[in-house]
Amino acid sequence: MKDGFVKTAAGTPDIKVADCGYNCARIKALIDKAHEQGVRVLVLPELCITGYTCQDLFFQQTLLDGALNALKDITEHSAGLDMLIAVGCPLRFRGELYNCAVVMKDGKILGVVPKKFLPNYNEFYEKRHFTAAPEGEYDIELFGESVPFGLGLLFECRGTPELVFAAEICEDLWAAEPPSISLALGGATLIANLSASNETIGKDSYRRELVNSQSARLLCGYVYASAGSGESTQDLVFGGHDIIAENGIVLAESKLYSTGLTVTEIDVQKLASERRRNTSFVGGLRPGMRRIPFDMEIKPAELTRIVRRTPFVPNTSAETDKRCEDILTMQAHGLEKRVRHTNAKTLVIGISGGLDSSLVCAISAKLLGKKIRTFAIGMDTDAIDLKYARQTAEYLGSEHHEIIINRDMVINSLEEVIRLLGTWDITTIRASMGMYLLCKAIHEQTDVRVLLTGEISDELFGYKYTDYAPTADAFQQESQKRIRELYMYDVLRADRCISSNSIEARVPFGDLDFVRYVMAIDPEKKLNSYGKGKYLLRKAFEGDWLPPEILWREKAAFSDAVGHSMVDDIKEYAESLYTDEEFQLRRANYSAHCMPFTKESLFYREIFEKYYHDQSRTIVGFWMPNKAWPNCNVNDPSARVLANYGASGV
Repeated sequence: MKDGFVKTAAGTPDIKVADCGYNCARIKALIDKAHEQGVRVLVLPELCITGYTCQDLFFQQTLLDGALNALKDITEHSAGLDMLIAVGCPLRFRGELYNCAVVMKDGKILGVVPKKFLPNYNEFYEKRHFTAAPEGEYDIELFGESVPFGLGLLFECRGTPELVFAAEICEDLWAAEPPSISLALGGATLIANLSASNETIGKDSYRRELVNSQSARLLCGYVYASAGSGESTQDLVFGGHDIIAENGIVLAESKLYSTGLTVTEIDVQKLASERRRNTSFVGGLRPGMRRIPFDMEIKPAELTRIVRRTPFVPNTSAETDKRCEDILTMQAHGLEKRVRHTNAKTLVIGISGGLDSSLVCAISAKLLGKKIRTFAIGMDTDAIDLKYARQTAEYLGSEHHEIIINRDMVINSLEEVIRLLGTWDITTIRASMGMYLLCKAIHEQTDVRVLLTGEISDELFGYKYTDYAPTADAFQQESQKRIRELYMYDVLRADRCISSNSIEARVPFGDLDFVRYVMAIDPEKKLNSYGKGKYLLRKAFEGDWLPPEILWREKAAFSDAVGHSMVDDIKEYAESLYTDEEFQLRRANYSAHCMPFTKESLFYREIFEKYYHDQSRTIVGFWMPNKAWPNCNVNDPSARVLANYGASGV
């Protein structure tokens, strides 16, 4: 039970109808086998001490006395095994006969749970022999001890408080309001069903779905142990269908018409955590509930269940195609929500000609069904993005506008941009120059007040440097880190550059449903093992959405693709501001936090301090590739310094 894993078993013994001595021996043998396998919780079928199909033999004193003697023998046999055991047995109480689940541990009976719903239809006629569970709290005398008797019994492990065991019996689960609902809401995390469910064509599938659904609805482990082929076949056939499910996943299942153990591990700590997180699960001790404590040694469970690193994502090629289709649908739906929310008569998108903004344009054009407006920006000498943006615009038939900037415009805007951003980070400032000047031109030259952008795609699907992620886990952790820090970098840039020009930003990739979906995808599928970054996103939009050369264009950072000369001009300007000696002296003023390491970074920091003196810690550090990864130990955030930049710069 270390780390919350409880080795659990459903067992179907080989029995003979009404032969309590034989059945007792078979049950004890099964208990011993479970103990050898390290089982801590064992659930056995309904009425397995006597057999379910005894019919009118249940009226016989001899059978009931034999069952009681067998129960005593089994209880004594459990001493020293450190195993919680639930076994089915008929018991007399206050002149009535009850179909019961008897819960025992270490040679002691902890409680008795009678069956609530007695089927009396079709091939079943239990009301002829048994009485339905009474309401209220009772105690029954068994072997000189007073034992709790009733429906609301919760068996709680002292050493592992997340392990709370409860039981119901067969038909109880099939009823409209099973006892397991109240038991789970009262705190039960592991619920047993002692069953004698007969087989008909297709019933095994229905039974499996019923058990699985109940485990999902109640956020619990559900252990279903059913009577097997030793039962009488006069009217019915029993298949011994044992099922163990956890929160909507079948962990283990027996083969029909077999006997023996079905063993797996249930993670009760995970279940307790899921319940705390799920605000719709309103638990608490319910009226009529009794908590019965027991002790169990905490020790590791040898895992037999498959614990996948990415538990929510099937690992098949067919599922990859399905994920791509879902990405397309969700991205389109997210953008559609924004279009309807703004009542837009036309859509305006800032387009770089890269994958992300081009996809936003393509989806927008299809959704709106009429001409959209696109805006692109580039340097006057060496713009890379402009030609790709123009190609996309022509393909989509947009009303396209190009904003041309030069060195002086960039240098003259730097201080204002840093003041607006409230940052000293190199890559944020570089990337902001093109975005700020683009939005400034849109504000001054048009009546546009809402702008769609392609931000947040990189954090979800990867940057150029994430091609070097050493493992899928490392990729996922890096993605999570980038998303957590959005407010300091990419979102800070987009928000301030757009809003400062009286424009409202709309970010389809930031749709929360879409973000949650993408982050749940197996990160193995997001690694660049395809020879192309962002493969899933590209694959999702194959077809007539974009020209192939745009869809499969190599990623290029916006600050680089505006034109390499823009960053080069800023660096050259910063070099002219300081001698090497001045640089060393002045950068030392900021040694307490993220000391500037280039003249460009010192230039940015001094402007920042002019407006935000001694507030540098609002930004935790320089945005950089992960230096711990291969080929990423660089001192410039630009992808131009990476070995895989290649075709990104053309």
